[in-house]
Amino acid sequence: MSVPKLNKRVNIKKRAVVATLLLVVVMLFVGWRVFAAATPPSYGKQFYPYTRETTTRLTGDLTPSGPGRPELEYAQRQSYALWSDIRFRDLATKAWSDATPGGDYKGVITFNIIEEDAKDDFNKREGYNLIPFTENGVSYGPIKMVSEWANGNPDYIINKLKEGSDESNYYLKASNRYFVGAPTPNNTWYRLPSLIALSGGGLNMTTDMVAQAPTTSVNRGVTFPSFKTTYSTTPWPKIFTIYGAEGTAERQTVSSAKGMLRISTTTSSYWGNKHKLWFVEGKFSQEQIMAEINKTTAASGKRDASRFDSFAKNVYKEISTGGKQTFSYNTSIPVTDIKKITKADGTVRDYTLVVSDGYDRIAVQNFKLGVSDPDLAVDPNSISITPAAPQPAGSTASVSIDVLNNGTNDIASTYLLWRWNSTTAVQKVPITNFKAGERRKLNIEVKYPNHPDVLIFNINGYKDNPPNESDWENNRAQYKVGTGSVNLRATEIRVTPSKPQPGQIARFQVLVENESYTETITNTYLDWSVNGVAKERISSITLAPREKKWITDLKVTSVPEGDMLTIKAEINSGHNRPSNEYREGGLDPWVDNKIEKVYDLKEKTLNLFVKSVSSGTATQSQNVTTRVEVGRENLPGDPMEAKTFAVKLFLVDASGKDTLVGTQQVTFSKPGENKTLMMSWNTGGRDLGNYNLVATINLPPSQGEKTYQDNQLSAGFTIYGRATNGTCKVTNHTSDISGTYEYCARYGTGYDSNGNSYSYCARYETGYYYEYFNSTFNKALSGTFVQENADEINGTDVPLVRSNSTTIKAGQGFNFVIDSKYTEDRGRTGNIYRAVAHFPKADGTIEDIELVKLSSSTNQVQWGIPLAWVAKHGDEVIYNEGGNPGSRNPEQDNYYYPGGRAYYASLAMADGTYNIGVDLYATGVNNLTQCINIQFTVSDNLMNDFYVRQVMPEDPFPSQLFPTGATKPWVGSVETLKRLADWVNFSEDTINWPN
Repeated sequence: MSVPKLNKRVNIKKRAVVATLLLVVVMLFVGWRVFAAATPPSYGKQFYPYTRETTTRLTGDLTPSGPGRPELEYAQRQSYALWSDIRFRDLATKAWSDATPGGDYKGVITFNIIEEDAKDDFNKREGYNLIPFTENGVSYGPIKMVSEWANGNPDYIINKLKEGSDESNYYLKASNRYFVGAPTPNNTWYRLPSLIALSGGGLNMTTDMVAQAPTTSVNRGVTFPSFKTTYSTTPWPKIFTIYGAEGTAERQTVSSAKGMLRISTTTSSYWGNKHKLWFVEGKFSQEQIMAEINKTTAASGKRDASRFDSFAKNVYKEISTGGKQTFSYNTSIPVTDIKKITKADGTVRDYTLVVSDGYDRIAVQNFKLGVSDPDLAVDPNSISITPAAPQPAGSTASVSIDVLNNGTNDIASTYLLWRWNSTTAVQKVPITNFKAGERRKLNIEVKYPNHPDVLIFNINGYKDNPPNESDWENNRAQYKVGTGSVNLRATEIRVTPSKPQPGQIARFQVLVENESYTETITNTYLDWSVNGVAKERISSITLAPREKKWITDLKVTSVPEGDMLTIKAEINSGHNRPSNEYREGGLDPWVDNKIEKVYDLKEKTLNLFVKSVSSGTATQSQNVTTRVEVGRENLPGDPMEAKTFAVKLFLVDASGKDTLVGTQQVTFSKPGENKTLMMSWNTGGRDLGNYNLVATINLPPSQGEKTYQDNQLSAGFTIYGRATNGTCKVTNHTSDISGTYEYCARYGTGYDSNGNSYSYCARYETGYYYEYFNSTFNKALSGTFVQENADEINGTDVPLVRSNSTTIKAGQGFNFVIDSKYTEDRGRTGNIYRAVAHFPKADGTIEDIELVKLSSSTNQVQWGIPLAWVAKHGDEVIYNEGGNPGSRNPEQDNYYYPGGRAYYASLAMADGTYNIGVDLYATGVNNLTQCINIQFTVSDNLMNDFYVRQVMPEDPFPSQLFPTGATKPWVGSVETLKRLADWVNFSEDTINWPN
């Protein structure tokens, strides 16, 4: 079969030679004109003039040339780079685009592949119109050019291409990418029709793509174009109107019950037209919205509803276009459809409507709207009962309660429902002529029940008068009447060891609780059993109000043989200590006195472990994120199925008391998998000092494991200061999703008609690119001194000597250097733009100082303290990158000495350990922030040993210079200095004193 193919190609070459010989004379006269008429391409100039004398290798999906041949899905063939012409015309108006005015054509390159294999029979399907990714060193320059020809959004296309292939979108599939020449990234080209489709354009191949005759000429594509193609373009979306209305009248302020939004918008696309609407809170320009749209390209067509969530509050709608190339949306929607971004207080606010097609081309229009909404409420703090509880059952009392009309309209008639929580009988109190903004006090007569109870109030409880309140949560309130109700609960069982073993000792603890707010329970008891066998009762249990207590010493000397171990426990099982347990809502008060726990004793094929826990330091009331890495061991017999477990994080103080600070569920899809959790918590007002962070997984066990020895891990943690002592103003947001990509999660095997196997992707999944922002101390905090040979008169950035100690004296300087780095999985560039340090001051306030960039390069910045200028007199320090902020004459009182790049603690700084919080900011795809902390300790004062002063014994520490009194060495000893007054003044009696 190969011979005919080869002969066919030889015959073509022979015909070409003959034709060339016959045309030699003609070409001598007209050849220059023919080449002059050829339209050069706007890219790929290395392929111009067009010729069939040289070939170029083309690699990619060649199945369009050979349908039904899966081996061509990624194949190579030699090709000719030939000439085709294209032009652009508006789909609706038929007007020629600015790219091809008057219907002129642009030259583009068509790569015609050559039949090389015996099976090749391309049958006039050999042409590929392609555009390079890079031209003259400019990445995506040709892509941008084509998008502009076709009236598209270049940033949308470029961002989508940067994300990689998307097999769910025909125009973004990997099959659109080709290599022209060697298969290297720099030689990547893309299908021209797909780029035009991603710009909202397209063509009808039957009518818009015209083959140029003679189609068999060897000069076709060389001296005249192979095809002349007219592509249709479509306009960007339009917003014709958006305004509020009631009935037929246009209004800026409307009621939520009757208010409507009138909308008229249009989108157009040749293929896959979409009509997406965002109603955005606030007034934004086309440029601002376009920037956010281009920033969130990865979510386009996948997560459109959340694209503006980090930008502004918004409501998203997508309207079906019914497959229409041009779709107009002329309608009215209730203002309640955008309730999420409105506030029903009658205030007119700014909003922005954004409409987009499927290719991130947008229209933007601002509008104003106010919503007037009914909002009735009860004030829970206003409720009182007279006479106050306790009172005899059945006695009459008066309940006072305030109801409010928070809306902007009067309410002609509504009502308040009330009942006792222990009953279902509802009473109704009418409310009439309720004015907008009015607070009204109601008095209700009630009968005391025979036990403490709760009064339930609900204004407009049936939600019918009016039916459209903006906030239903504030319609309801409750009020506790009386004391004395008690409910005991058993809530948890824990065991040591965590996996009981048959024949071994096991100790159990049961957590019990007294839910009463007022009553102390004495002399109650706990009954418990093992596998149905009762054990000795634990007696004389006392529980204070709201107390939770672990009942210990439940000991099993030998765990019974068998597959299961069942522990049951019940507090106050005889219902006699106390006998009046009660649960609100009429629920059975004895059900929660019981608890049961079953332990699986069979041999296990599961093992979970905690691999790492991050340590840390923080101040009081600071948000903390702890990194916990957990895993599921790849054990034989552990089934290949997903399993979910609880990961808990405890903070344990020096006495061993543990506090649960976080719980997360983690799912392992199969054995051998590790997962990293970021667990957020707050230090609160806990005492200063050293703690342990303990992370556990599957404790207490929800599923049996082979061992529990590695189910917990601890790390040190220190709480070292209060929030006022220089804490951060930002939380850690140091990583985020920067993009997505599709990858093949599972491959399958198929067979062609000849029985040959081939691989295909059976399931695609979404993967994520991440960006990271990380800052660390390049130079840790250290005390500093200005070098002795430094120029303290004319110097600026004077050299410093670092003590390499975090302990300084009051009045001494210290410094540190921070390295910040931004990285992104695909190598994108971010912007590290700000660092602010928060220094504690002696007066209890915080001094915020913007750090300066000591050096910077792509995605890296080194931060330091700005230059310090120390006042000649007093305690003032100015941080200024410029020159001396005062006089340049050192003899003047307002002269400042250069202090170098250091921060100077006040001379009045008390001894102690202080924290400095540093906020660091960067932007990439997302806004990223980081908080890092560092400490310093003040001990003693520079005045005590670095300053030799002349003093007047009569007044050695004048209040003008020492407002806090004598310095440390002289506290309590000032009289010693004052007694030198006679000697200093040459009194004869002291001429030789001291000796």
